[in-house]
Amino acid sequence: MPSDAERIEVADRLRDAVASGLLPFEDLEARLDAVYAAPSVEELEQLVRWLPTPHPLSRPAQRTSRRPIAVIAVIAVIAVIALVALVAALALTSRGGSRSAASGPIEQLARPSASGYPTGDTSAIVGVDVPRRQLTIETNMHDVVYSTCSRFDAAAQDGRDIALPAVKVGDFVRIDVDATMPCIRHVVILAPTSPPDCSSTGSPGRAVVTWKGFNSSAHSILYQPTGPGQGVLAERWCQTPTVIGADGTATALKDIRDGATTELLISNDGFVTSVAVR
Repeated sequence: MPSDAERIEVADRLRDAVASGLLPFEDLEARLDAVYAAPSVEELEQLVRWLPTPHPLSRPAQRTSRRPIAVIAVIAVIAVIALVALVAALALTSRGGSRSAASGPIEQLARPSASGYPTGDTSAIVGVDVPRRQLTIETNMHDVVYSTCSRFDAAAQDGRDIALPAVKVGDFVRIDVDATMPCIRHVVILAPTSPPDCSSTGSPGRAVVTWKGFNSSAHSILYQPTGPGQGVLAERWCQTPTVIGADGTATALKDIRDGATTELLISNDGFVTSVAVR
């Protein structure tokens, strides 16, 4: 009595014969019926003896049928998929670990703006967290928290190398972002412009905002637009702006309390010309 393995081997050879054109497809079903009805190995062999390369049927311990090969192929594919997944997981773990070790936790992951990460663009520093080695950058009217890279460096307005604590809120900068982390590799603090290199012309626009401070060396003020979920933004002045207190008398920027409601006048050139406390 032929074994199941021997019948499967003969059935596979008949299917191969159909695939190679040696056996008409319409004859295959009858031949397969004969395969599973054959009472002896000799009669089973007769069903494939007419093929170009006849050979005795292999015994189960020595057979080389297509089914084990197919099983091995499936196992190999599964192994490759598992290996790829493992490599990807290790890469993500390594990347995340490097960021955490170099820069500490990130409160808000840096994300690209519509034009990508702001590498080379002029941005404003609106937050400095020295212990966590993080900078909050205002770009495209959004605040984004970046960690600094492990090899972070910065340059002052005069070109001197400075450390992270010397970077101040309100500084206008150009930054170089490593987008693979993402983290800030390099910061260049930009010197403010003054007349005649700038001007405050045109009919000013008005904005009622919440006061968040100023940076005299950067010629900048920091404010928060009214409304929920607004970040801190920064604007510069060309000439020292006029400052009016809540009582209508002249005052100074340093006398405006944090959180005060103020009205800003901003020229067509984008410079603050006047600050009035309400």
